[in-house]
Amino acid sequence: MSFLAKLSAAALLVMTIFGQAAFAQEVTSDYLGRWSQVQSNAGRCDRCEIIISGSPPLLSVKANNGWITQVRLTGHGSSTMLEGKGKWSSNLKGNLRGHDFSASFSLRRGELYMIMTMSEPTAQPRVVRALFTREWLGS
Repeated sequence: MSFLAKLSAAALLVMTIFGQAAFAQEVTSDYLGRWSQVQSNAGRCDRCEIIISGSPPLLSVKANNGWITQVRLTGHGSSTMLEGKGKWSSNLKGNLRGHDFSASFSLRRGELYMIMTMSEPTAQPRVVRALFTREWLGS
């Protein structure tokens, strides 16, 4: 392979890597911030909220009701989502205490959808589906 061909291949590789990093940064910024729960199959919780923070490739999702997870951006284009594994706090009371789970988050029309699947069969509910929205801070 000639020097010019090697240089072109290296330049293409660098542009691809930086392009993917810029895309990941742009997409994940849509997820960042505070989200309020408005609906869940696990019961109503008017004060439940999550905060998504960090920077690619690893983001943190922390809930005010006792769970935390680390997530990564997956998918391409309009089918991107955040996915990862987390754990309920061992300081909680009840059947979710200390349980591991997997979670995915996807954005649709400005709303955040979450699916949390408990890893242990003793955790109830086994699958939690929730919808979150942002508080509007406009005038």
